[in-house]
Amino acid sequence: MKKIDSNGLLLASLQAKIFEESLLKVKTSSEIFIRRFMHSKIATYFDSTSFLDSPNSLDYVFEELEEEYGKSEYGKVKYNQDVLFWIGYIYRYFCYTYNISSKQAYKIVKPKELNQLYYSYHSLDCSLAIDRILEAKNISFEEKEINKKLLSLIRKRKYIEVISLINYYSKEINIFNSRKINNDSLIIDEEINEINSKILLSIVYHDEIIGLVILKNIDNSSCEIEITINEESNKNKDIYEVLLIKAIDYVKKNLKLSSLSAVILRNNDQVIDAYKKTGFEYVNEDEFFVYLRKRIA
Repeated sequence: MKKIDSNGLLLASLQAKIFEESLLKVKTSSEIFIRRFMHSKIATYFDSTSFLDSPNSLDYVFEELEEEYGKSEYGKVKYNQDVLFWIGYIYRYFCYTYNISSKQAYKIVKPKELNQLYYSYHSLDCSLAIDRILEAKNISFEEKEINKKLLSLIRKRKYIEVISLINYYSKEINIFNSRKINNDSLIIDEEINEINSKILLSIVYHDEIIGLVILKNIDNSSCEIEITINEESNKNKDIYEVLLIKAIDYVKKNLKLSSLSAVILRNNDQVIDAYKKTGFEYVNEDEFFVYLRKRIA
């Protein structure tokens, strides 16, 4: 996450004005307009900040949107003018400070949700409002910064637990204590940090952290598991199974819990399959997530 600067504030203000003007400029519902805008070419210019490089008028923006999507009068519900301004502003603030695309921001939080949150959140600082939204969704963008701190701590530790993997992601796991990091090993440090009922297990390969196993919402009988790995490691379909096998064993032996739960984005079929292969069963799903659970013998 980066701090907002003058360019970010200007982009947020411009997008807010566009959303506000949509009340008069377009005939579709506000939700349809926002969905179109956040997936449009214009939005990509905002994402790259190149929108600031040319003196585009508001009329130009609406002309471009109409050319890209065509004319439509679908939908009738229009949001309040102030609500539209705030939604436009906070979407851009979110994209700019978290360095994500408009499409990603839209996927995380829909305009209908923001409309409902307006009266509670519009008076808050944008960064605080976004933090609360992400917290409610159990979404964190802080892993990279956490990884840096964890790696620093790992290097200072006298002993670390190493999971030796054949060919990097093999399922043949041998656990032992070592005073050095083997270049062909994946390391999970089991005692590195515990924050707000969260246990962070750092995953290291070639002396670099490639992700985290996160155990959260821990109580006397269960906890929720989340695995985050970098994009390069994510290309290997076996990595989640390897980590899940170890994490399940850790929960069983060290935490002595009886069940694990997981919340996975619906479109992440590869990860969902990995969870199911390691014994997680389908519980239910909603518009965004699939909910899984595993009983531990």
